[in-house]
Amino acid sequence: MEIRIKNQTKQLILVPLSSRATLHLAPGETSGAVPDSEISRNAKVEKMANRGLVKILRVASEEE
Repeated sequence: MEIRIKNQTKQLILVPLSSRATLHLAPGETSGAVPDSEISRNAKVEKMANRGLVKILRVASEEE
């Protein structure tokens, strides 16, 4: 499953992914589709979501 990450703050935010890549999200910006594995068991992203800094949006796959 894929997810999108939305910046809920009014400032630039850096979201560390499990692959050691980093998402740079402007205020209110939503990322492109990211594999769920990038945030699973990622304590930093979980902490950011719990604090309300980011919102994790699940994307329904469009399989034919």
